[in-house]
Amino acid sequence: ATFPIMLNLYDRLLGLDQLALNDIFLNAIKKMELAAEKGKEKSAEQRKVNTKPSHELKEYAGNFSHPGYGILKVEKNGDKLKMVYNALTYKLDHYHYDIFEAVNEEEEEMSMKVSFFTDTQGNIASISAPLESNVKDIVFTRVAPEEMFKKSFLEQFAGKYRFMETQTFEVAMKENLLTLAMMGQSEMELEPYMGTQFNVKGAPASIEFKMTDGKVTGADLLQGGAAFYAEKIE
Repeated sequence: ATFPIMLNLYDRLLGLDQLALNDIFLNAIKKMELAAEKGKEKSAEQRKVNTKPSHELKEYAGNFSHPGYGILKVEKNGDKLKMVYNALTYKLDHYHYDIFEAVNEEEEEMSMKVSFFTDTQGNIASISAPLESNVKDIVFTRVAPEEMFKKSFLEQFAGKYRFMETQTFEVAMKENLLTLAMMGQSEMELEPYMGTQFNVKGAPASIEFKMTDGKVTGADLLQGGAAFYAEKIE
């Protein structure tokens, strides 16, 4: 390595006692290698055998976002998963439960364990990864598929809906997003979630549109553990 040679040169130029820097660095490297081996052994001891992922592999795939660390992508690759982050590709090998070992495809020594988490609806909602050694694992939150933000996809849900026989609400396009307005209430923005389901921004509620033969026929209003079916009337 050139680093100990450089330090030795500085010692010579400054007239300092020359230390056996090469030996010092070699010893340090050996200690780190031993610590890494011991870490692998400890990890093997802690691994829970005969477990499997809680979801089908395709359900782990998607884009996950963090405001400071950007986008982390998980893709299904045959009968395996792979992860792409910061121009680096990792193969994801199942470790136990919803934890996978991410191994860099070019440098197999570069590995880390990533954890997937589900939301209250049972869907994979986030992934955490130990990207930095001096901070807690970084949590990336799932981003809705790009198709759910396209105008051609959103505008099919616009219209009036009736529920509980006499109550109505309206879903409308506003620029490139959907809004929902109950009778006598202000508009609320709908945030894409998954499939044909949208969350009501700033409220513990969501709406899932129902399709029949490619046409929107109604929607389920989900709030506070209750579900109300609404028929599309316009």
